[in-house]
Amino acid sequence: MDTHFTKTPNIIFDELLKKLSHAELKILLVIIRQTYGWIDKRTNKRKTKDRITYTQFSQKTGFSTRTISGIIKSLSDKKIIEVRGYNGNILESGHDRKGKTKIYYSFKGTYEAGGINICKNVQEHMKQASYNKRNYYKRNNTKEKEIDFKSIKEIIEENKYRWNV
Repeated sequence: MDTHFTKTPNIIFDELLKKLSHAELKILLVIIRQTYGWIDKRTNKRKTKDRITYTQFSQKTGFSTRTISGIIKSLSDKKIIEVRGYNGNILESGHDRKGKTKIYYSFKGTYEAGGINICKNVQEHMKQASYNKRNYYKRNNTKEKEIDFKSIKEIIEENKYRWNV
């Protein structure tokens, strides 16, 4: 398992990139990095939630605590992230989060666009991420178009009279 990369669900590029503000995207990427970017030592699988402090958000994004709070509320209202307390209760508002020392964030993988749930389950969406162009060709036993690469020497030889070389 390669630990030098963080798998990022395609929904972020395909749907959310054009709909989220710069600040929302930064906070969302921190959450994804802190979750999918790490392997849980107990389960040996990628994390789906993580405890992230406002100090960590601030260090990674440069945003103030007040800005972070507003962005988290916005992402939570849009059903993009889920915020839970230590006991597992969902913390929907800033008032619910205030004073809590252990707050866990997770990317829900859903986005409510006009009441339409774009991605039903982030884990399922991430499984499909491996179904890319190269794997498509392998699975369908279709050969990729071979490209004829010529060496620089061959190109010079073919064009030496035209280029006066």
